[in-house]
Amino acid sequence: MKILCGDDFSEAAAQAVDAAAALARDSGHSLELVHVLDFPFTADASAREHLLASTRRALESRAAAVGATARVVLETVERGLLQAAREAGVELVVVGATGAGKRRGAGSHADVLVRNARVPVLVVRDAEPFRGWQRGERRLSVLMGLERDGSGASAWRFAQTLFGRQRTDWSGAHFYFPPEKQRRIGLEGVQSAVDPDVTVERVLRRELVAHYPGLGDAVQLEPVMGRASESLVELVRVKKADVIVVGSHRRSAVERLWFGSVSRHVLHDAQCSVLCVPRAAAEKRVAQGATKTALVTVDLSWLSRTVLEQSCASLPAGVALQVLHVVPPTHHLGALEGRDVFGSAHPQLEARIRQLLPAGVERHVEVVVAESHDPTRAILQAAERFGVIVIVLGLPSPIITTTVRDVLAATHRPVLLVPAPEN
Repeated sequence: MKILCGDDFSEAAAQAVDAAAALARDSGHSLELVHVLDFPFTADASAREHLLASTRRALESRAAAVGATARVVLETVERGLLQAAREAGVELVVVGATGAGKRRGAGSHADVLVRNARVPVLVVRDAEPFRGWQRGERRLSVLMGLERDGSGASAWRFAQTLFGRQRTDWSGAHFYFPPEKQRRIGLEGVQSAVDPDVTVERVLRRELVAHYPGLGDAVQLEPVMGRASESLVELVRVKKADVIVVGSHRRSAVERLWFGSVSRHVLHDAQCSVLCVPRAAAEKRVAQGATKTALVTVDLSWLSRTVLEQSCASLPAGVALQVLHVVPPTHHLGALEGRDVFGSAHPQLEARIRQLLPAGVERHVEVVVAESHDPTRAILQAAERFGVIVIVLGLPSPIITTTVRDVLAATHRPVLLVPAPEN
């Protein structure tokens, strides 16, 4: 791995250099120190040459002390570091939390780098944890900010590569707004907006463990009403983490204003070093060995048997079937009544559905009946709750039904359409 460290000769930069040197020594990575020199327009040629020579000597001296190479770039600070990173093909940029100008907050060098860099950026507040870790005197405490959709999985893999697993204590945290997650998995009506929900957390834990293999019991789930970034910063303080790892979207200024930025808030407020890794937004990972399930929807019509037969014949042998049938609610629901769409038992319907399965089917099959006035929403909620890899729908005619069309428009999962057999 190639590491580039920005050095403006400030105290914050000295901390960054020490941390970068510790990381390079630990795993044999190469390290380059870069100083960006932004000449004033009024400087004459002689002054420029003198400043350039003295800067290069000072940087080479610092680089020699930590076993690094040195380079001086003539440019503005942010553009110069980004340019140097591109030209050298580095895989990590390390900078201090504040530069020589002691600036902090929006517009700081670190903030601009994180927003624009195409490679991970480590913003160092204190080098001592890295020095002690590299010398084998202590373990490094690393906290991962976890994303349910797996868009931060690249940050997890990069952090593992950078810090290793032998002398590192890993933990992960995901903060969620309960009503949003409850609706997503079929818990409707009035539910608690502040208390943990067993069903919600079981689904979230399954999703997070799949996207962040190896964290396991170190995944911490917390319901929040406010900004997740504030809770993440507080958790850093409580756990006394040395490093927090977050994914960073390369959003525009308007997008940051509208959506906010967890990485930006953590970068500014966390009292520890911050590793920001550009997110691969479309990235989806499933843990090796995780059970793979297909959601097969049936309506007990003449087509249902064909849908089940085709599912058993087409899907790989290791894929389990979650067979779903949607019925209207059995009683009128009050405005303040909370309920689980999948919480009611319908043994007679479940028995009828099992009779439609092909004889001798050799795969795990579960049958669930959902109570909902909206079949499309029930199908989407079931897909989320059970974490399926594909949705199987029947096509009773060449004309696509409203439910099929709406599921296709709303889901991010593959959909297998089973047409009615020809007469």
